Amino acid sequence: CGDADASLKVEGQEVYISAYDSPTQASISGHTDALMKTARALEQKGAIVYPLKLSGPFHCPLMKGAAEKMKGILQQYRFETPTCTVLANRDALPYKGAESVIDNLSLQLISPIRWRASIEYLLDQGVEIAIEMGPKNVLKFLMQKNTDSIRVFTTDNDRDMDTLRSELLVPEEEYLKVIGKCLGAAVSTKNRNDSETEYQERVIKPYRKIESFYNDCVAKNGRPGKEDVKEAVQTLLAILEA
Repeated sequence: CGDADASLKVEGQEVYISAYDSPTQASISGHTDALMKTARALEQKGAIVYPLKLSGPFHCPLMKGAAEKMKGILQQYRFETPTCTVLANRDALPYKGAESVIDNLSLQLISPIRWRASIEYLLDQGVEIAIEMGPKNVLKFLMQKNTDSIRVFTTDNDRDMDTLRSELLVPEEEYLKVIGKCLGAAVSTKNRNDSETEYQERVIKPYRKIESFYNDCVAKNGRPGKEDVKEAVQTLLAILEA
């Protein structure tokens, strides 16, 4: 569509790629007339074009005024560092602490969505399961267009929810077994920490704490709760990092 781009520039109309959705799909934003002309040019080259009804030219430089206004509003608030990894859609990289929240939220209005790159990041991190939260399944569809190495579910589908409950949720009667597996994983992992003091503080002490709780449950036929399982898993992760 190079010829179309040239004619649009002459007319002062702007079109931008607003999302890199998959190897075979992208989204564009811009002035309405320019979008229609670009769409026709793409169709002539064999592309399949689906118009989207949106209230503005999101994720492109035409949103500069809105981005500046949004940044001013966000600066009135204080943000905390995310407690889990959050990928910024403008660069497909994790937020870098609380100080990056305002820039990421405002700049994404004028930057294309790097969905394809986000999926590649997840694959590099070893992610195997993804869950789309909210209505419909647009993100599930887009993820499946990028890879078949990640199983994708959506909360808007009853069958998906049944699968999630049966495969991902641990029933209460299995809580103690999970804690036991955490202990087993910690014991069977070779220690590569050369500091004896650090090893005692970050590995042995937390391990003994979970081990004592586990043994008490076994001896007294106790039933651990959800928080106990969460603590055991977090302790295991901390031990492995140490």
